[in-house]
Amino acid sequence: MAAGFAKELKHGKDTTIINYAPYRPYLTAKNGPLRFIRQYWGLWDIEHYITLLLGDISRLRDDTQGYGPNGKGFITHVDIPPEVEIAFHILNVSQLGTIRTANPAFRS
Repeated sequence: MAAGFAKELKHGKDTTIINYAPYRPYLTAKNGPLRFIRQYWGLWDIEHYITLLLGDISRLRDDTQGYGPNGKGFITHVDIPPEVEIAFHILNVSQLGTIRTANPAFRS
């Protein structure tokens, strides 16, 4: 979200962005399949959650398919840490979720 706002606010607008996540879901694969360590009310099922994460990482990339300056240009460049890329690969090949494609009905 910050990368999208950074692109829109880069022209000297005096705005402070406050981003608040009410909880952070943590996952574990200890003693069985991947699951949430703690359940929160309203949390998606694990497959849907992973699908959302895989789609977000794909869009954060600064390549022809991503939303960065070298792609669609919707956001500023984002450095994706190597450990995130590794986790992305592991989750992608695990087939617990799929890479969600953007819904063209919401294109701006």
